[in-house]
Amino acid sequence: MSLFTDDDLQGFADFYQDLAFNQDFQLKRNSTQDSDYGSKDTPVVIAEGKGMRKKPSPALLQLYASRIGAENTWHVVLPKGQDVLEGDIVAMDGDDMEVQILLKESWAVSCDVLASVTK
Repeated sequence: MSLFTDDDLQGFADFYQDLAFNQDFQLKRNSTQDSDYGSKDTPVVIAEGKGMRKKPSPALLQLYASRIGAENTWHVVLPKGQDVLEGDIVAMDGDDMEVQILLKESWAVSCDVLASVTK
């Protein structure tokens, strides 16, 4: 038996979002468009909302060092249940960041990823 119900966790997530999410974001995913000259990947906005980003801990960076490959990496926090995949682009505060790692937690109150600045 769980200590918290799904409703409890959603309440925690709502509270966390109200207090901490202070930056607008757009989440983009490549969509393949076919043409007479071949196919081309075009980024399409799949979600918008409020989130936040922070510098990842040294331990987190060390854990995923072999998969990150960029110095300018952020721990990006999006709303709980957000549909996000590795390779998606998070646009936040003037930066485009490619999602490198999905951080899974069993008691999640948010959707956390490691994303590296691309421009």
